Amino acid sequence: NMGLDMFAFAAKTVKPNPNDEHSIVSGFETEDGEYEYFDGEPPEEIYYWRKFNALHAWMENLYHSRGGTESFNCIGIQLFLDDLKALKEACEAKSLTPQEGFFFGSQDPVDADEYTSVLNFIMVAEEHIRDGFVVYYDSWW
Repeated sequence: NMGLDMFAFAAKTVKPNPNDEHSIVSGFETEDGEYEYFDGEPPEEIYYWRKFNALHAWMENLYHSRGGTESFNCIGIQLFLDDLKALKEACEAKSLTPQEGFFFGSQDPVDADEYTSVLNFIMVAEEHIRDGFVVYYDSWW
C-alpha cells in the first residue's frame, strides 16, 4: 500500500492548543494512546484523498510557512479559517500544482473533480471549525 494517503481530521479540544494560534500541530496522541489535547474521543476523519500530490504540496508549503523543517510526512497541521480561505482562492484560480515525489502519484494537472473535492472539504472543515472543532491535515507515505 505504498503511496500518499491524505486525511483531514476534526477533534474537540479540552484546552487551547498548547502552541500559538498558527502553529504546527503535533503530539496529539500520547504514548499510552490517549488524546492529550482532546476530550478523550479520537479525532474524526472528515476527508480522505489518495495521491493528490498538488494538495499535499499546498499543505507542505503551509507547514514550511509556519517554520516547519521536518520531512512533511506523518505531521499534523492545524487548518484555520484563513488557511481554508487561501486554499479556496487557490482552487478558484486553478493554481494547485503537482510536485515530484516517488509515492505521490500522477504529475498530471489537477482536474475538475479534484478541485471539487477540495471545495467540498473546505465546506465540511469550515462547518466543523464553526462548531468548535480543531481541524487538521495529516498524511502518510
